[in-house]
Amino acid sequence: MSPVGVVAVVGAKGAPGATTTSLALALGWPGPVLVVDADPAGGDVVPGWLSGRVGLDDGLVTFAAASRHLPTSALAELGGELAAHLVAVPERPRLRVLPGLAHAGQAGGLDSQAWARLAAALTATAFGGDVLVDCGRSGEGLPWPLLAAADLVLLVTRPTVRGCHHARHAAALAEAALAGPGRLGLVVSGPGPYRPAEIGRAVGLPVLAVLPADPAAAAVLSDGLPAGPGLSRRPLLRAARSAAHQLHPGMTAADRASPAEAVRPVRTPAGGR
Repeated sequence: MSPVGVVAVVGAKGAPGATTTSLALALGWPGPVLVVDADPAGGDVVPGWLSGRVGLDDGLVTFAAASRHLPTSALAELGGELAAHLVAVPERPRLRVLPGLAHAGQAGGLDSQAWARLAAALTATAFGGDVLVDCGRSGEGLPWPLLAAADLVLLVTRPTVRGCHHARHAAALAEAALAGPGRLGLVVSGPGPYRPAEIGRAVGLPVLAVLPADPAAAAVLSDGLPAGPGLSRRPLLRAARSAAHQLHPGMTAADRASPAEAVRPVRTPAGGR
């Protein structure tokens, strides 16, 4: 099996949610995909989009507990263990979810080694698809080993002065931890007075996706409102589907790093986990 491609999604302060962006991309992904809810502030995928349909009996916490004695080099064992903690989405047979934390208090039980074991597992999971990781809001408490393992880190921002300001700070934080901007790109989302290209130049990162303001579709993904029959035709989902198709070839390139190489060292900012 080829190594999976891992895309980490991070929201800059004041930006639309990383969860909404991750799920919109996942619903348009042109192949099997695993959504990992890795927000240290508490997961939103299960209480939001999957509200009432999926519980927290399996997920990040149970995987962390079950894998605590495995080394990060045990890729096959970690991948197999991770597969046992994924949940299926009935109406999306090619999509799996790793539910996240029930609340921020549980993040104290996940140290850097726990995140590193998850990062290693993601590159070797038996799921057979690519991975989208919702890392939550930018800050020192991010799960840095997951960002280090990602082939691509998407930073979500608004096309506003405030959005640009916070995106530049988030980009600088990520560049310092990941030893450069090589795997960083922007998702410009929502309304604002500036063109995406202007935001990209101001932040100093390429714009890899542009998502429109679409409150009705966002409410389905973030708050679990009934989807209705026309969700896939909503502007947000159409734009995300187009972006997913453009991002996907880079995740399946023949020269992608091997699983062991994908778990790169990361310089955790002072105070980070």
